[in-house]
Amino acid sequence: MPSAGHVVIYSAPGRINLIGEHTDYNAGFALPIALPERTTVAYRPDDSTALVVRSDREDEPVRIALDTVPGDVDGWAAYVAGVVWALREAGHRVPGGAMAVSGGVETGSGLASSAALGCAVLGAILSATGTELDRVGQARIAQRAENTYVGAPTGLLDQLAILFAQRRRAQLIDFRDLTVDSVPFDPGAAGVALLLIDSRAAHRHAGGEYADRRASCERAAAALGVPSLRDLPGPQALT
Repeated sequence: MPSAGHVVIYSAPGRINLIGEHTDYNAGFALPIALPERTTVAYRPDDSTALVVRSDREDEPVRIALDTVPGDVDGWAAYVAGVVWALREAGHRVPGGAMAVSGGVETGSGLASSAALGCAVLGAILSATGTELDRVGQARIAQRAENTYVGAPTGLLDQLAILFAQRRRAQLIDFRDLTVDSVPFDPGAAGVALLLIDSRAAHRHAGGEYADRRASCERAAAALGVPSLRDLPGPQALT
């Protein structure tokens, strides 16, 4: 573990999804790619009992007690507090200290800014403590932070896309068994461009239409007597 006063810097990218929306929590497939924009965390651990977090997008710092529980912290800092809570719930040590967040991933635009923040915070803490955890395990902790602490009913798409990101590669994710296959994706080599257009439509995981869509999928699966919508044998099952 780095000594007190040593700064650990960790970053995580945003992502876009080429195909496979709302398929992660339906045990389906998705094909995301990482973006060049990244959220960066600078973490200086110490022996204190709290984490003081600052963001370059916010005016005031937020103090997060290491024994935080869901409901203690809200707003943007809840995504940081959620990671602290989820790591400790999983039995991992989390030192106090100071943390600075610089956000390169646009918030509220559907680019997984919250997952990028969570994964960057998680990576910084794991690096600082020398904790080894495979990428699927990291994704599950980051997801639990969002699901239980923040109250955002996300699947694992964003976390897996971020943690398995590679340059000029897309990640084919099977959410039934959580396997990730890296496939070539280089539009420039083919003489074409991939355009990412900001529609200015606000996006929220915690509440809003995302939560409604997930709930409706779960109700549909229950009504059809299957564990997930992927388990439907085909269109004939709906007749």
